[in-house]
Amino acid sequence: MPRTTGTSARARASVAVRALLALGALLGLGAVSTSAAWTDPAVYGATASAASVDLRVSATGGATSTYVAADTATAAVTLTGVTGLTPGTSVQRTLHLWNAGTGPLALTWATTNPTSLVAASCVTVGYSTLPAAPLAGDPAGAAASRTTAVVTLTMPATAPAAVCANKTATLTVGVVGTAS
Repeated sequence: MPRTTGTSARARASVAVRALLALGALLGLGAVSTSAAWTDPAVYGATASAASVDLRVSATGGATSTYVAADTATAAVTLTGVTGLTPGTSVQRTLHLWNAGTGPLALTWATTNPTSLVAASCVTVGYSTLPAAPLAGDPAGAAASRTTAVVTLTMPATAPAAVCANKTATLTVGVVGTAS
C-alpha cells in the first residue's frame, strides 16, 4: 500500500478552504454590487420662514402711508367724531383695514367692543359683518389685502333726554386678525 503523506492531505484541505473562501468572496462581492445597485441617496436643502402678521388700520383708506399699526388702544386710529346725535338717528364710521403681513388673516371684532354708550338706552353700537374668507397678506398693499369695516352709532327714538342729553362718551373698538 502506498503511503500517504500528511502534506498531500493538507494540500487538498488547503485547496478546498481556498476554493470556499474564493467562492465566499465572489458571493460577497455580488451582494455588495447588488446592494449598491438598489440604493439611491437623495440630498435636498430648503429655506423656511414664518409668515408675518401686521394688521393696519386707517380712518381714510387710500395710500398705504395713511395706515398705522394699531396694536394697542394707545395707538388707536381716531375716527371723525360724532356730534349732535339726536333720537332716531344713526351715524356710521368706516375703518379701512390692510393686512400688511405676509400670511392670510381671519378677521373678527374684538370681544371687548361696546354695544352701547352712556347707557344702554342712549346709543347702541353696531358692527358690520367682516369678510368670511381670510384677508390675503401683501406688504405692498394690493387690493386683495384690504377691506373695510363699519361701526354704526344709533340713538334710539325712545332715548330718554334726562339720561342721554348733553353726554359725551369715547368709543374704542378693535378688530382682531388671526393668522390662518
